[in-house]
Amino acid sequence: MSRAPRYGYAVARIRAEAGKRLSKDTYMALLGCKSLKQIVSVLRAKELLAEEPETLSELVEALAAKRMDEVRAALAESKDAERGFLGSFVRVLEMLSAVSALRVFVSGSRLYVDCCAIPFGEVRWRDLMELMGGELSPLTKLSYLSEAKAAVEASRKLRCEAPLIRLATLALTECLEQCRRLSGEERIAAEGLSGFWLDALASLAAVHAFAQNLPREEFGAWMPPRTYRVRRETLIEAARTGSFDQVLRDLGKTPPSLEEGVEGFELFVLEACFERARAAVVGYPFRATCIAGFLALSWLDLRNTFLIASAVERGSEPGKVWKIVVLV
Repeated sequence: MSRAPRYGYAVARIRAEAGKRLSKDTYMALLGCKSLKQIVSVLRAKELLAEEPETLSELVEALAAKRMDEVRAALAESKDAERGFLGSFVRVLEMLSAVSALRVFVSGSRLYVDCCAIPFGEVRWRDLMELMGGELSPLTKLSYLSEAKAAVEASRKLRCEAPLIRLATLALTECLEQCRRLSGEERIAAEGLSGFWLDALASLAAVHAFAQNLPREEFGAWMPPRTYRVRRETLIEAARTGSFDQVLRDLGKTPPSLEEGVEGFELFVLEACFERARAAVVGYPFRATCIAGFLALSWLDLRNTFLIASAVERGSEPGKVWKIVVLV
């Protein structure tokens, strides 16, 4: 018999908090602001903030505080196997932020630099900011220091972001290993979520490889060590030919044309991943995947808020910012 009813109360609280996510209308209101102070006023008026943070970092942490309280309460009832899976999933979110910071450090592009503070887990935005100055020391807290250094050097040399994206897929590989400690329906659901993310990000690495005309042997060396349902050889061939229809069909999605650019494909992949996370929150109440999906959606809300708020501070054109906000 499923253990889900045993966790019904905690799952209900997580879902209730997920129902308070920032809406499209709220994001539009934030884009109309002219200062961080106005952004804080909008969020307070919508009862999304109790405090009055003075900096962008404080704003993001304040937004996340109540959500993380709910997660901590739910984790108190969890078994070790569930906490292990969720801990590894948080590592995936941390590495997505690390990829963003490392990407800026390598290329100088600001398009995804604000892919947001994670105010939980081991790595925080104030640590990741150091990466932009060339310091890799914050990543010593993780088990990926050697991979991070190698990814930075490879991305510089190859002018391709596939090695950076590989960092997140390494974290997902660890996440799949943790899934083995779960049992029954819980394991099936957790593997489905983690595996989908792994295949989706691996396909994104292949798109970057194709865009930079990366030789087959070079891309093969920087492919994730494993995938889930999409075969590695299929991805390597797609990186050579630019034909991603089969890859994305395996993920249940219709890909955009690469003529729209790599950025459009990246946003497409992010939307697919976070839509899968949303489904984990609202679907059958599997304990661990409900919490994992909630963490992912929280990360996305923080990412979007940080994107908008930092753009407002820089005086960026709202329309350009709206194009890279991911709505799920």
